[in-house]
Amino acid sequence: MPSSASAAVTLPTDEQILIVREFDAPRALVYRAWTTPDLVMRWWSGRRGKMKVAEIDLRVGGAWRYLMEANGGFEVGFHGEFREIVPNERIVYTEIYEGMPDGDSPPALNTATFVEHDGRTTMFDHVAFSAPFGVLGRLAEKLVLARYLCRLIEQRNQFLIVAATRMHRDSSQN
Repeated sequence: MPSSASAAVTLPTDEQILIVREFDAPRALVYRAWTTPDLVMRWWSGRRGKMKVAEIDLRVGGAWRYLMEANGGFEVGFHGEFREIVPNERIVYTEIYEGMPDGDSPPALNTATFVEHDGRTTMFDHVAFSAPFGVLGRLAEKLVLARYLCRLIEQRNQFLIVAATRMHRDSSQN
């Protein structure tokens, strides 16, 4: 059975986003595609631009940063810090969008969980904000940003599927 063609994006509460995606690959390969800079460079931007930076210091307290040049010519950057790492199972990390108007906003706390069943992996990406979206101010602007980010997440996950599937096929042939 092939991987699902899109991510399921829901808003469990006013402070949370949950993205669920299934991959036709073992979780070790999906985890590797998620945590290896060279592989992140291949899929993270989706079709919305070109990656310029993928830095990952994969350890508790280590930093990460992604920077892409969007198709419109502007840069989009995110960075954060790893809080918890359970290899091939879970990564907890902070995330800050570098273009937010109120740059002193607290970071989002993301938990990416990788669950394997019969050689397929379901990834749950739970994003928790410190305040309800409505309290953050500039609600319309942030909703537009959230909608854009959901589309970006869906597109980059499509590329992650391709990378993980290719890695799975390559490792099966060796």
